[in-house]
Amino acid sequence: MNHFDRFSFELAGCRPVWRLGLILALLSSMAMALYAGESERTAADPDELVLEDDGPESIELVIEDDGAAAGGGDELVIEDDGATAAGGDELVIEEAGATAVGGGELVIEEDGTVVGSGDELVIEEDGAAAGGGGELVIEEGEETLSIEEADSAGDQLTIEDGPTSPTVETGVGVEAAPEAASASDSMSLKVDEIWAEYGAIPDSDSLASGQFYFHSKATAYWMPTASWEFQLSGRVDGYEQFGGPSLDDVRLDYDESFARYRSDKLRFTLGAQKIIWGRLDEIPPTDRMSTHDLTRYILDDLADRRRANPAIRLERFLGQSKLDLVYLPYFREAELPDKESVWYPVNRYTGEVIGLKLTPESSAIIKAAPIDDGAPSTDGGFGARYSGQSDGLDYAITVQKNRQSSPYFAFNADRGVLEARYPRSWVVGGDFGFEGAGGTWRFEAAWLSDTPVTRTSGAYDTTESLSWGGGVDIFPGDGDARLTLQLMGMNLIDAPAVIDREEIYLFNGSFEMPFAAHQWRAEARFYIGLDEHDVYFNPVLTYTGWESQEAYIGGHYFDGADGTPGGYHEDDSLITLGWRMKF
Repeated sequence: MNHFDRFSFELAGCRPVWRLGLILALLSSMAMALYAGESERTAADPDELVLEDDGPESIELVIEDDGAAAGGGDELVIEDDGATAAGGDELVIEEAGATAVGGGELVIEEDGTVVGSGDELVIEEDGAAAGGGGELVIEEGEETLSIEEADSAGDQLTIEDGPTSPTVETGVGVEAAPEAASASDSMSLKVDEIWAEYGAIPDSDSLASGQFYFHSKATAYWMPTASWEFQLSGRVDGYEQFGGPSLDDVRLDYDESFARYRSDKLRFTLGAQKIIWGRLDEIPPTDRMSTHDLTRYILDDLADRRRANPAIRLERFLGQSKLDLVYLPYFREAELPDKESVWYPVNRYTGEVIGLKLTPESSAIIKAAPIDDGAPSTDGGFGARYSGQSDGLDYAITVQKNRQSSPYFAFNADRGVLEARYPRSWVVGGDFGFEGAGGTWRFEAAWLSDTPVTRTSGAYDTTESLSWGGGVDIFPGDGDARLTLQLMGMNLIDAPAVIDREEIYLFNGSFEMPFAAHQWRAEARFYIGLDEHDVYFNPVLTYTGWESQEAYIGGHYFDGADGTPGGYHEDDSLITLGWRMKF
């Protein structure tokens, strides 16, 4: 295990202390959120957005900085003047104090003379000579909002925000070249997320009766110039398991922390990053540069099942295409749960390894053998991905040579231990997507030179394999609901006699639908094995009516035959109740 790996510590015997601290943190954060929500609705709060109805004569929208100098020179007023002489409904956006010279007023008005049909919307700027450029800027601190009129045709309205936090590369479509950003020689420090979840496991055959999970992340961000940005991010995760093998584990870890240089056509990033290549949901075949988070198996969405790993990344933007080059100087293996967790891929109590159908003799060895899940201290490998667009088709090709981050467990007879293997493999693959027949279609495939297997003799080996998949996203009724359906498979190529599954075929997907004026959201994820009985179903009902917060109740159902992931976890189905806040 290299020195970039996470460090963790257990708080055995301190459950009441960290539980109490967690409860206090949750109550404090909820109180701050409620206070922030109320403060945004009061007239005394800076940076305020007020929507008020002063009666039948006017509707006024005020965006103001209360810290402005006397005289209101920094006040932006958007009002519907219902008292105009001609009876027209005029919407005026003006900067107070600037109208004297005639150059600081932008008028968006609706011509009220055409009544009943074909209301005309006119966007015009009164007296553009004073300010020059037709640009209205609302600026405070390090965040800049620019509303400007295009210099050429005058028919383009652009709203730009200041520097934003980096996002996870999803590989869907082609990312646009980085836009020029406003610089601010100051640092922002914030808590990004707080998340707490309780899970009850009703099956008495499970090793545990329940679990508790807590997560929080904080980020410091600095952008001294328009070309340079720096980010330092850390996270804390707490895991508790009860009703069986007890588990109290609190882990501190780095998240995306880097130095980045950007220009119009280039972006260079050095540091810990999350790089998720591929186009399909849940199991993208070409996603081999990322580090998996297996601490909660597949309970969370794909983005939450990835950890940042040290990387050197160069992104070159070439018009409608992009070249992405990545080198991993240190190999960071998957983040695994504690060996006593029900989500650990080896069950020493039953003698099972997830995904393998074992004999009674093999199970007896697993029950008795010590486990070594350490990883080699080497580099993680490299990868290149080229993506582009042509005639409505988004496509990408990739070549990689790297180690898989998820461990493959095999018995090492010489050492007498169950040993984790992280084989290095060549990966050649690609993906493409297009819109048609009422949906967005996506396809992806990857060839691997060295996929780990176990021969029937018990010896560890590798063989070639092909992972592939295709699917469609549709929006029923052209509304906000989204349905994703995918067919995925994995085939070993010219494999020797092995105890592994030589062919795997899955039908998976997800559904998401907001309702009740977007106060609620119903969603579900699922997969169904087509060659073996293997089932996972995850329905969730979420309340989203609180600002920046959501509360949910959900379930995770597993079932399957021996040797399948669903069969391995068939006793661990659980019901969850959670609360999550993103700032």
